[in-house]
Amino acid sequence: MKIHAINAVFVHIPRCGGTTVNNTIVAHGLIPGHTKPLRYPDQNHNILYGHLNINGQVLELDHCFAEHMRRYFCSPYENETFTFFAFLRNPIDRMVSVYRAARQMNNFRILRDSNVRSFTEFVDGLETLKSQGYFDADRKMNIPHNELSHYVPQSHYVLDRDGKSLVDVLKSVSDLESTLEELLSARGVHVSGIARANASSPSTAVADEEIEQNRVRIRELYASDYALGIEYPES
Repeated sequence: MKIHAINAVFVHIPRCGGTTVNNTIVAHGLIPGHTKPLRYPDQNHNILYGHLNINGQVLELDHCFAEHMRRYFCSPYENETFTFFAFLRNPIDRMVSVYRAARQMNNFRILRDSNVRSFTEFVDGLETLKSQGYFDADRKMNIPHNELSHYVPQSHYVLDRDGKSLVDVLKSVSDLESTLEELLSARGVHVSGIARANASSPSTAVADEEIEQNRVRIRELYASDYALGIEYPES
């Protein structure tokens, strides 16, 4: 996530094109000693993935908040001079993707004991998490991060607890290719034909009717994501 070769930090929000970004970074030699794409589920976790225990809190390293990065992993010089960038996704599309990936991997993290059998029951679980305070901005640095990284609002990743942006370049995932090409080109790394990666399996599709039934609930759950000022393509 911290890319010294181009003085940049990528804030990888789950299900927002991050594997595509990581693959592009690796393929162009920006992580010394590594050039092979990261394929899920057999990524080399010693490159960009893994976990770190800090004062009893387990961080999922590939999905750290910008506040984690600035506090724990970046020097004052890097915080001042590196470009922090992230991509956001329509919250409805994102949570459908999170559900599909969790179903595909049979790993619902903190909801694993909730007997999630459908997308609607998944949204029920998200509402319970929010009612327990896990989506509160002032609590975000103390939540069980490894258990909640895929479920918390995208705003947790890019804002501090007072609502100040910690990211310099914030774009919709629909602009991923052009934005990444522009960022890299400005630093002398020329890319073309970026290939999307880590899509959910078609076998885990969610019926349009069920998505529509939960649309308002998801909008309410992730109101802070809609307040970030990004024009999300309609799902």
